[in-house]
Amino acid sequence: MKTFTQTIFARAVAGLLVCFATLTTFAQDVSVNILNQPAYVPQLATTGRVTVDVCNNDGGATAATAGKVRVTVVFPSAIVGTIVGVTTTGWTIESNTGGTIVLTNSASILAGACSQISLGYTATTLGGPSAVTGTLSFPMGALVGDLSTNNTSTTSISVLVDTDGDLVPDVDDLDDDNDGILDTVEDAASCTSAAGIVTANVDCDGDGIPN
Repeated sequence: MKTFTQTIFARAVAGLLVCFATLTTFAQDVSVNILNQPAYVPQLATTGRVTVDVCNNDGGATAATAGKVRVTVVFPSAIVGTIVGVTTTGWTIESNTGGTIVLTNSASILAGACSQISLGYTATTLGGPSAVTGTLSFPMGALVGDLSTNNTSTTSISVLVDTDGDLVPDVDDLDDDNDGILDTVEDAASCTSAAGIVTANVDCDGDGIPN
């Protein structure tokens, strides 16, 4: 039979253990950050990429185990068509329709580590910049200490004119119409009529040679 002193001591030790466990419990915050690179693409290009970084910011050693994290990425369907998973290692695509792709982690994300997803898209219609949003959710329940402000990230997509269809946007193309004459020459060329009227023209005398 325990003495009164032994009982009091045992209870004190138990209380200290509870306090210690409470003090050493770390908050687990998982964050998302998305980035579109390049920031703009020419119409009909399939080279657009959105990278999604999901990071487990746990202060201890708690992994975000498989099935614990879900990320939903919403693309601007008005200017973007097909979306594909380029790099999805450690993730399972749950759905991909109407400009929205949903993925759930199929592998643990260790404490202090990040997992990166790369998504490709087809630029179908001129427009932008239009928002792309990535949002985290937790199928197994909210994480203790999760910061909701870290559960959403936004980037943007622009689809630009590509006059000659060479997949280089006009803003970057040195020869927009691919006629072999640089835009700097064409843009600077002009003709002056006998009446003194100046009009843009790359070949004023019609001999087939730029001014």
